[in-house]
Amino acid sequence: GAPKTLFLATEPGLGAIECYQVPIGNWTDLREAFVLLKSGGHGFETVVIDTIGNAYRMAREAAIAEYNAAHRGVPITHPSDLPYGKGWDMVSDKFMGFLNALAALGMGMIMIAHEKTDEEAKHRSADLSGGVKAKIEGWVDAVLLAETIQEMEGDKRISRRVLRTRSDATFAAGVRDRTRKLPDP
Repeated sequence: GAPKTLFLATEPGLGAIECYQVPIGNWTDLREAFVLLKSGGHGFETVVIDTIGNAYRMAREAAIAEYNAAHRGVPITHPSDLPYGKGWDMVSDKFMGFLNALAALGMGMIMIAHEKTDEEAKHRSADLSGGVKAKIEGWVDAVLLAETIQEMEGDKRISRRVLRTRSDATFAAGVRDRTRKLPDP
Protein backbone atom coordinates (compact mmCIF):
# COMPACT_ATOMS: atom_id res chain seq x y z
CA GLY A 1 0.00 0.00 0.00
CA ALA A 2 0.83 3.64 -0.01
CA PRO A 3 2.52 4.68 3.26
CA LYS A 4 1.25 7.55 5.44
CA THR A 5 -1.37 8.70 2.93
CA LEU A 6 -3.44 11.87 2.77
CA PHE A 7 -6.47 12.00 0.49
CA LEU A 8 -7.43 15.32 -1.10
CA ALA A 9 -11.12 14.45 -1.40
CA THR A 10 -12.85 16.45 -4.13
CA GLU A 11 -16.05 14.48 -3.66
CA PRO A 12 -17.70 12.46 -0.91
CA GLY A 13 -17.17 8.73 -0.94
CA LEU A 14 -14.30 7.93 1.38
CA GLY A 15 -16.59 7.00 4.26
CA ALA A 16 -16.06 3.27 3.67
CA ILE A 17 -12.33 3.45 4.30
CA GLU A 18 -10.34 4.69 7.28
CA CYS A 19 -8.04 7.41 6.02
CA TYR A 20 -6.76 10.91 6.57
CA GLN A 21 -8.57 13.27 4.26
CA VAL A 22 -8.98 16.95 3.51
CA PRO A 23 -12.27 17.92 1.87
CA ILE A 24 -11.59 19.92 -1.29
CA GLY A 25 -14.46 22.03 -2.66
CA ASN A 26 -12.62 24.43 -4.96
CA TRP A 27 -9.24 25.49 -6.31
CA THR A 28 -8.47 27.59 -3.22
CA ASP A 29 -8.94 24.53 -1.00
CA LEU A 30 -6.59 22.55 -3.24
CA ARG A 31 -3.94 25.28 -3.14
CA GLU A 32 -4.27 25.57 0.65
CA ALA A 33 -3.77 21.81 1.01
CA PHE A 34 -0.63 22.13 -1.12
CA VAL A 35 0.71 24.94 1.10
CA LEU A 36 0.16 22.78 4.19
CA LEU A 37 1.93 19.82 2.58
CA LYS A 38 4.79 22.05 1.45
CA SER A 39 5.26 23.41 4.98
CA GLY A 40 6.28 19.91 6.13
CA GLY A 41 6.07 18.42 9.57
CA HIS A 42 2.88 16.52 8.77
CA GLY A 43 4.29 12.99 8.46
CA PHE A 44 2.52 12.17 5.19
CA GLU A 45 4.53 10.41 2.49
CA THR A 46 1.82 9.93 -0.14
CA VAL A 47 -0.91 12.25 -1.40
CA VAL A 48 -3.97 11.04 -3.31
CA ILE A 49 -6.06 13.37 -5.47
CA ASP A 50 -9.54 11.87 -5.54
CA THR A 51 -10.60 12.69 -8.26
CA ILE A 52 -8.23 14.22 -10.76
CA GLY A 53 -11.18 15.13 -13.00
CA ASN A 54 -12.73 17.26 -10.27
CA ALA A 55 -9.36 18.88 -9.53
CA TYR A 56 -9.04 19.74 -13.23
CA ARG A 57 -12.56 21.22 -13.26
CA MET A 58 -11.59 23.37 -10.26
CA ALA A 59 -8.47 24.58 -12.09
CA ARG A 60 -10.59 25.41 -15.14
CA GLU A 61 -13.08 27.40 -13.05
CA ALA A 62 -10.27 29.27 -11.27
CA ALA A 63 -8.46 30.04 -14.53
CA ILE A 64 -11.65 31.48 -16.05
CA ALA A 65 -12.34 33.58 -12.93
CA GLU A 66 -8.76 34.90 -12.91
CA TYR A 67 -8.92 35.72 -16.62
CA ASN A 68 -12.21 37.57 -16.18
CA ALA A 69 -10.83 39.53 -13.19
CA ALA A 70 -7.75 40.58 -15.19
CA HIS A 71 -9.64 41.38 -18.43
CA ARG A 72 -12.58 43.64 -17.70
CA GLY A 73 -14.04 43.32 -21.20
CA VAL A 74 -16.42 40.60 -22.26
CA PRO A 75 -16.17 37.75 -19.74
CA ILE A 76 -15.49 34.23 -20.87
CA THR A 77 -17.46 31.28 -19.56
CA HIS A 78 -15.45 28.47 -21.14
CA PRO A 79 -11.82 28.01 -22.26
CA SER A 80 -12.99 27.67 -25.86
CA ASP A 81 -14.19 31.31 -25.72
CA LEU A 82 -10.57 32.39 -26.28
CA PRO A 83 -9.18 31.97 -29.80
CA TYR A 84 -6.39 29.66 -30.94
CA GLY A 85 -6.58 27.37 -27.91
CA LYS A 86 -5.39 30.13 -25.54
CA GLY A 87 -8.09 29.32 -22.99
CA TRP A 88 -7.19 25.64 -22.90
CA ASP A 89 -3.49 26.53 -22.61
CA MET A 90 -4.31 28.83 -19.68
CA VAL A 91 -6.14 26.00 -17.87
CA SER A 92 -3.49 23.40 -18.70
CA ASP A 93 -0.69 25.66 -17.47
CA LYS A 94 -2.49 26.24 -14.15
CA PHE A 95 -3.31 22.58 -13.64
CA MET A 96 -0.02 21.04 -14.72
CA GLY A 97 1.86 23.74 -12.78
CA PHE A 98 0.02 22.61 -9.66
CA LEU A 99 0.75 18.92 -10.33
CA ASN A 100 4.43 19.66 -10.99
CA ALA A 101 4.69 21.67 -7.76
CA LEU A 102 2.99 18.86 -5.84
CA ALA A 103 5.32 16.27 -7.38
CA ALA A 104 8.34 18.44 -6.48
CA LEU A 105 7.51 17.92 -2.79
CA GLY A 106 9.00 14.43 -3.18
CA MET A 107 5.93 12.61 -1.90
CA GLY A 108 4.33 9.65 -3.60
CA MET A 109 1.40 10.82 -5.69
CA ILE A 110 -1.71 8.92 -6.74
CA MET A 111 -4.44 10.37 -8.94
CA ILE A 112 -7.83 8.67 -9.08
CA ALA A 113 -10.10 9.25 -12.06
CA HIS A 114 -13.56 8.17 -12.97
CA GLU A 115 -13.92 6.16 -16.13
CA LYS A 116 -15.60 7.28 -19.31
CA THR A 117 -16.53 5.15 -22.27
CA ASP A 118 -16.30 6.24 -25.88
CA GLU A 119 -19.49 4.52 -27.04
CA GLU A 120 -18.52 4.62 -30.71
CA ALA A 121 -15.09 3.09 -30.19
CA LYS A 122 -16.18 0.94 -27.22
CA HIS A 123 -13.07 2.12 -25.36
CA ARG A 124 -12.76 3.06 -21.66
CA SER A 125 -10.31 5.60 -20.28
CA ALA A 126 -9.91 8.26 -17.59
CA ASP A 127 -12.63 10.91 -17.59
CA LEU A 128 -10.41 13.86 -18.54
CA SER A 129 -10.36 16.11 -21.58
CA GLY A 130 -8.03 14.99 -24.35
CA GLY A 131 -5.20 17.49 -23.96
CA VAL A 132 -4.74 17.20 -20.22
CA LYS A 133 -5.32 13.44 -20.28
CA ALA A 134 -2.47 13.03 -22.77
CA LYS A 135 -0.18 15.23 -20.64
CA ILE A 136 -0.94 13.29 -17.46
CA GLU A 137 -0.58 9.90 -19.16
CA GLY A 138 2.83 10.98 -20.45
CA TRP A 139 3.83 12.30 -17.04
CA VAL A 140 2.87 9.46 -14.68
CA ASP A 141 4.58 6.13 -14.09
CA ALA A 142 1.39 4.08 -14.29
CA VAL A 143 -2.16 4.28 -15.60
CA LEU A 144 -4.06 1.46 -13.94
CA LEU A 145 -7.64 0.31 -14.36
CA ALA A 146 -9.37 -1.12 -11.30
CA GLU A 147 -12.41 -3.20 -12.09
CA THR A 148 -14.48 -6.13 -10.92
CA ILE A 149 -14.67 -9.13 -13.19
CA GLN A 150 -17.08 -12.05 -13.08
CA GLU A 151 -15.69 -15.58 -13.32
CA MET A 152 -17.02 -19.07 -12.96
CA GLU A 153 -15.49 -21.23 -10.26
CA GLY A 154 -17.02 -24.64 -10.79
CA ASP A 155 -20.74 -23.94 -10.99
CA LYS A 156 -20.53 -20.68 -8.99
CA ARG A 157 -20.15 -17.19 -10.41
CA ILE A 158 -17.69 -15.17 -8.35
CA SER A 159 -16.60 -11.54 -8.45
CA ARG A 160 -12.93 -10.69 -8.34
CA ARG A 161 -11.31 -7.25 -8.13
CA VAL A 162 -8.39 -6.79 -10.49
CA LEU A 163 -5.93 -4.06 -11.33
CA ARG A 164 -5.13 -3.85 -15.04
CA THR A 165 -1.57 -2.85 -15.91
CA ARG A 166 -1.72 -3.15 -19.71
CA SER A 167 -4.12 -1.78 -22.30
CA ASP A 168 -6.20 -3.81 -24.65
CA ALA A 169 -8.70 -2.81 -27.35
CA THR A 170 -11.32 -1.86 -24.74
CA PHE A 171 -9.43 0.13 -22.09
CA ALA A 172 -6.38 2.30 -21.50
CA ALA A 173 -3.73 1.21 -18.98
CA GLY A 174 0.03 1.05 -18.91
CA VAL A 175 3.07 1.02 -16.70
CA ARG A 176 6.67 2.05 -17.16
CA ASP A 177 7.82 -1.46 -16.34
CA ARG A 178 10.91 -2.22 -18.34
CA THR A 179 11.15 -5.64 -16.73
CA ARG A 180 7.64 -6.60 -17.97
CA LYS A 181 7.32 -8.56 -14.70
CA LEU A 182 4.30 -6.64 -13.41
CA PRO A 183 1.39 -9.05 -13.86
CA ASP A 184 -1.89 -8.29 -15.60
CA PRO A 185 -4.79 -10.65 -14.84
